[in-house]
Amino acid sequence: MEQIISTILKNIKVKCRVKLGELAVNIWMIQNCLKPCVLLDFCTVQIHQFILLSKQLLGEDGLLLKLDQDYFLCNKKSLLTHLTSSLTENTNSSSLKEINLPNMMKRKQVLLDISQLPHHILESFPESIENCIQHIQHCLEGSTSDYIDIQDVGPEVNFCTIFGILLGYPTVYFFDPGQDVTSLNNEDLVVFTLQHNQSKVTAFSLPYKVYSKNSDIHKYISNWISNITKCNYDIEKEFEGDAKDKLIVKICDQDFVLVRDLVNLPFVAL
Repeated sequence: MEQIISTILKNIKVKCRVKLGELAVNIWMIQNCLKPCVLLDFCTVQIHQFILLSKQLLGEDGLLLKLDQDYFLCNKKSLLTHLTSSLTENTNSSSLKEINLPNMMKRKQVLLDISQLPHHILESFPESIENCIQHIQHCLEGSTSDYIDIQDVGPEVNFCTIFGILLGYPTVYFFDPGQDVTSLNNEDLVVFTLQHNQSKVTAFSLPYKVYSKNSDIHKYISNWISNITKCNYDIEKEFEGDAKDKLIVKICDQDFVLVRDLVNLPFVAL
């Protein structure tokens, strides 16, 4: 990890040590094919410097991706595999269903429609999401550049959903992008956070009512952490009872902590 931090500091300026640690551990996850990409909200993105950084730390598959106004540092091959897997598992297209992917590369994801109460799980990707993911795929496959800028995304696309899919969250929120969503306000939420030495790697939330009443959700989250750790976990058993729990997990011989927390906020911004 220290070598990654040293390389980061040689290329870009990150004033906050917390953000520096988070960026480093996320890049480490990408290096080890445990995460397809990371959203670069740690500092001001200097395009040329981040392109150099991607090549130094991620090799020939290192890529800087701009989607609308946000930047992602990616492993191109891993991201393409991840997007294909997500589409295969969440589309009605028979041609995609025929694609055979290795089990270890599958990352289970579900979309939670939070447009109104009660929240529910979508059986497949909405057409706007499916089309956007396919468009990102085509842009990645059709370019040999180290920097890809995707701007031609329609107004019907929900970037909250797209970002959740790109980042590999097992549960992703969906709602109409023109809608002012208030269904999560004052709602009990379960928050899962994966961290290393107090540096956040991944954090996602879902409504407690969905989490507590739907056993499939437990399977998706269990599959997500099992895929990362290469060990079998049953989230329902590991986090049975308490409102806040911590689980120590090994990832490539490194100690990580998976935290489950229960929160209730007067306002939830998406």
